[in-house]
Amino acid sequence: MSRSKRTLASNEVATIISQSENNIRLPLFIKKSDDEGQAHYYIGDLKLIDGSPQVKYMPSGDGKQVSVVNMHFEIDRPVDSNLYNFLTNS
Repeated sequence: MSRSKRTLASNEVATIISQSENNIRLPLFIKKSDDEGQAHYYIGDLKLIDGSPQVKYMPSGDGKQVSVVNMHFEIDRPVDSNLYNFLTNS
């Protein structure tokens, strides 16, 4: 999901949508929680699933609606089972 107040025409979203044309890399890093310190774990590179970007609207703090872009990705490799277990167990 993008930051708020973004549409399909927003520069950062358009760059991601045209990933295959502009050959940008989208590495995914995950942090387990703030309680675990500053460590981030590399999961893999993301590829946008064609046709998945859609503009959605969410309530903002002032009672209005703000746009966000919801996108789906696939990871270039399976997540290591030990890392998955570590990240998903408290």
